[in-house]
Amino acid sequence: MKYVIVYLIKGRAKKYQERLTNEISSKFKIRNLNNHISPHITLKTPFKKNNIKDIENFLDKFSKKKKKFKIKICRFGSFKNKVIYLNIVTDRNYFRFQGDLIESLSNNKLVYIRKIDLSYKPHATIGFAKNPMQFKKIMDFFAKYNPNFTLNFDNITILKKPKNKWILYKEFNLK
Repeated sequence: MKYVIVYLIKGRAKKYQERLTNEISSKFKIRNLNNHISPHITLKTPFKKNNIKDIENFLDKFSKKKKKFKIKICRFGSFKNKVIYLNIVTDRNYFRFQGDLIESLSNNKLVYIRKIDLSYKPHATIGFAKNPMQFKKIMDFFAKYNPNFTLNFDNITILKKPKNKWILYKEFNLK
């Protein structure tokens, strides 16, 4: 089974991201991510594992030791003129949290850590442009928007992908 470890975006920010994703999917005829995964910030990139109980037990203990903290969503960003995302503004709390999570998963040999896991830029993907021209049109479309949300970073969540859609497996709340 394929899994991913994320922070689930909730509340008004979740609804905002879903609305933007629906708008650009319809307007620009691109894949609607809402049909495949909930709004989130990836903490550990996807991995395959037959039995996830060891990771589940680890995240249960890990989450009980970690305090929630604030993050902000503002502006839009992109990777390689293809991936369009909501920019996540963090401070050292996020990077300390992310680093501790990845290091602990690695030290406990629970899952293979990829290079991208060590230098991951927090973001919330809205869509994927098909080509550079479409990318420019989508980014121009977003010029009229001004996302601004402050969120409690309060969960670590495992999503699983049994078929074509990521679904909730288990959520762990931070203290």
